[in-house]
Amino acid sequence: MKKGRHKFLDLEAYDTDKMANTYLAQYDKLFTELINEPVTLLELGVDQGGSIQLWGDYFPKGTIVGVDVRIPDIVFPERVHAIQCDQADKKKLTEIADTFAADGFDIIIDDASHIGKLAKISFWHLFHNHLKTGGYYIIEDWGTGYWDDWVDGKSTDLENYDDRDDDIFPYNFPVRKLKTPMNNHSHGMVGFIKQLIDEMGAGDVTKKLLSNPSVRPSKFESIAIFPGLFVIKKAQFDYFHWEKRLEEASEYLKKEHIENSLHIYQNLILKREDERVYRGLAACYSFQGKYMAALENLKEGIALNPNSPYSYNLLGEVLNKMGNYDEANKYFLLARSFIENNE
Repeated sequence: MKKGRHKFLDLEAYDTDKMANTYLAQYDKLFTELINEPVTLLELGVDQGGSIQLWGDYFPKGTIVGVDVRIPDIVFPERVHAIQCDQADKKKLTEIADTFAADGFDIIIDDASHIGKLAKISFWHLFHNHLKTGGYYIIEDWGTGYWDDWVDGKSTDLENYDDRDDDIFPYNFPVRKLKTPMNNHSHGMVGFIKQLIDEMGAGDVTKKLLSNPSVRPSKFESIAIFPGLFVIKKAQFDYFHWEKRLEEASEYLKKEHIENSLHIYQNLILKREDERVYRGLAACYSFQGKYMAALENLKEGIALNPNSPYSYNLLGEVLNKMGNYDEANKYFLLARSFIENNE
């Protein structure tokens, strides 16, 4: 059996709790393919510096960056860098990322405050802006949310989760009782982790109804949860930057910078089919007087999301420009009915 990477290191040489918490065994499984790659790793929270020294030896070709509000007064190896920074200081985190990982970090580990609200700030900023697609974001020690003596923690009783009050056989409960939320715990880091689980389910969360199409996929390719460790793998499709590009194209369109808007939409549609992109293309073509091209793109968009009032409204506008007034009015009324039904 192949040994894990940490078996080849002198673990007593590192002042870190990652061995006592058995985290390294999970990291061995996670990072097998990355060990001999020139990875860039950011760790939030370095304490006495032992963990980033460990990562420097763990990844012999890697660039390791650790940040903390206090930096230990020791000399680190050439590829290991310790920088003073609060985990919620988004501006400083971006400066650090731009210096050491302009293309994004391969791995980010949060071993900092273990306070839910602070972890959330650094997570979404770094995840959106400074983690590569397919990269790993790992949150350590998330169980602090269960402790009464932790600043944002609160204890819970697992006995409250048993099935004493949940026996609905022979299934004669009223629907309103089935809609009652199940007991759960949502304090501190635990609450933040449960929000991230909701993000994993974004495809269903954004549907609202069984019959509706999903508005967007999850920003995560996968998640894995272990005692003390929560592992997120970023999706290959970067939804956050996709949305930013859509907003940019829309702004160009509003200012009638049609060529700029069209260029963005044309590039976006090569990466992923999206009703909003088809609608944007249609608006550009309509502005240029290319009505058949506009109709073709609206047809594609409506096939993806047949419940979009905006596409039907634009379809009415295009048909109106073409002189098909009765047909246009039909789609205007259809758009209005979708809007009224959703109010």
